Amino acid sequence: MEVLSGVASGMAVASLSLQLLESVGKLKTLIRDIKGASKELDRLANLLDRLNALLEDVRNIMERQTSLQAEHFPAPSMTIYHCLKSCEDSLMSLQNEVDKYTAKAKHGDSVLIRIKDDIRFGLRTKDIAAFEVKIQREIDYLHTALSVNSAAILMATVPTIMTSQQPCMDICSSFSHRRHDAPELSANLATRDDAPTLSEVSGMSTRVRQVWIFSTLRLFGAYWRKSACYVHARGKEERARPQRTASAVSQNYELLLTWSLLRYGISWSRQYAYGGLAISLNCYPVVKSLWNHEDLNMNDSCEQIQQMFSSGRLHPFTRDVSGLSLLHQLNLGPIYANYLCNMA
Repeated sequence: MEVLSGVASGMAVASLSLQLLESVGKLKTLIRDIKGASKELDRLANLLDRLNALLEDVRNIMERQTSLQAEHFPAPSMTIYHCLKSCEDSLMSLQNEVDKYTAKAKHGDSVLIRIKDDIRFGLRTKDIAAFEVKIQREIDYLHTALSVNSAAILMATVPTIMTSQQPCMDICSSFSHRRHDAPELSANLATRDDAPTLSEVSGMSTRVRQVWIFSTLRLFGAYWRKSACYVHARGKEERARPQRTASAVSQNYELLLTWSLLRYGISWSRQYAYGGLAISLNCYPVVKSLWNHEDLNMNDSCEQIQQMFSSGRLHPFTRDVSGLSLLHQLNLGPIYANYLCNMA
């Protein structure tokens, strides 16, 4: 019964606004047809234009709101209906005054009498100013009623949105309370045997870590999420150095807009390759192993290494499949540091 009464009230408001639209249209036509109209009449006609546009918006809103009542939307506010009734009374008094003038104009009076009536009607500035105040007041009342209706929609739909987003909120809280510290790279490597080999590379796997970023926009269905992709090395390296079994490969920043009430969602994402490295450092290729790349080994001379750099076959920012570049190798131990410094 409540839904039926809400639909009936919405239809009543839409029907009344449609009737007022017809009345305003007739009044505008009659006022603009008056010869020798004063500035007051012009202002009154402009106010009627504004009222006509506002009534058109009210009718569209009421029709859509009535059709969405099955989607947890509240019934249209009766304040709008009472404001429309008040507007109808104000327009009725103006309509009566205009009807008196048009009734005289329809009689077979002479042209001189009709001109006098036009001038007399145009000079009634006090009455026209009173009508102008009434119409402006009705416009203000309608604006206030629409604001009250919007507040009622928010009060009815926001709890539903929050309830539907509760699973996402639980996921946010669970991620914020869990520790997912990325392992730090060890600095105790001293020999070439510690470098990744093809057999170790074949036992690698990836893991994606997602962290929800707190934002007040989540109340409106907007969520920030940071995703980081890590490469895990398994086998002999994992047993020897468990703290180096993960290396960041890429990071994603995602903006998610989800509206379960309206049954749609939008997602924007931006990916930064190789973790926090600058974008200009991300445009270099990935090789299987730096130490097997293009005969690069500990026995190469400084001239050979410099030749490889100058020819473009090797670059300090070239990375291997484990996510390490020559700059990372520089920080692994004194032997690597001295070797790479000599290459420079």
